Amino acid sequence: MPTTSFSECIHLPIQKLMKLTRIQFFYLALALIGIIAPWYFNILFYNQYGFYSALNFIKDGFATPAASSNSTDLIICLVLTFVWIPFEARKQNMKQWWIYILIGMFVSVATAWGLFLYARDRHLTKNN
Repeated sequence: MPTTSFSECIHLPIQKLMKLTRIQFFYLALALIGIIAPWYFNILFYNQYGFYSALNFIKDGFATPAASSNSTDLIICLVLTFVWIPFEARKQNMKQWWIYILIGMFVSVATAWGLFLYARDRHLTKNN
C-alpha cells in the first residue's frame, strides 16, 4: 500500500489546489483558521505578559468558569490527538504522523487536525 508523506501533503502547487475536493479544501481552510485565530490571541497575551509566561497562560486559561470549560475541552482534544492520530496513521500506513502531534503541541490543535484530516483524505483517495 503506498504511503503519503507530510511533505507531499503540504506542498500544494496551484494546479493541485484547483483539484482539491470540497472536504479537502474545508480541512485546509480550518487548518489555516486554526493558525490565525488562536495566534491572534496568543500574540495579545505575549504582548501583555511576555513570551516566557507559561504559568500565566495556564492560569488565565482557568480564570473564569467559561475559560475553564474551554481549556478543559482543549486539553481533552489534545489527549485525543495524541492517541488517535498515531493509531489512525499507522492503520492507514501514513508516514511522518508525528509531525501532526508537534503541530498540535506548538502551533494549534485545530491546525493539526485540519492538516491530518486533509493528509488522511488524500492518502485514502490515492489508495482507492
